[in-house]
Amino acid sequence: MTKCLTIARWGFIALAVTFFGCESSTSVGYVSGKIEHGGKPVPTGNKVFFEGGGYLAAGVIQENGAYTLNYVGSPKIPVGNYVVFVGPPTSTMSEGEFYALKNKVAAQYRQRGEKPPPFPDWVLPARFYRSTTSPLRATVEPGDNDINLSLDD
Repeated sequence: MTKCLTIARWGFIALAVTFFGCESSTSVGYVSGKIEHGGKPVPTGNKVFFEGGGYLAAGVIQENGAYTLNYVGSPKIPVGNYVVFVGPPTSTMSEGEFYALKNKVAAQYRQRGEKPPPFPDWVLPARFYRSTTSPLRATVEPGDNDINLSLDD
């Protein structure tokens, strides 16, 4: 009887590992690509985010506009459909310094008779900075994904 219980126990463990404990190689993808605005790479240090299905993957944009996504410190991105949006680079400016610079740039726009843009780095159209307003969508498939993005109007 002990031998039967041991075999049954190992059979149950193998079944549980198969269904619950092993990540299927087809359930993840690896995402990289380039991101541009106006035919030029998005400025270095900006971030690109893929949000969907309860997941948020992110990557830092490099000098040539290239990015590679990570999810929880791993390049394995769950397959599925995502909304894509960007974030500004991290700044070492204090809040006071940021608002002083923002006011200075806004004044320069007004001197030229132009309305200052409403976003902090004045580089990309504002709708690309939020998942709720970004028109960009991407699908992550199993395996390698080369997803190039254009942030144009």
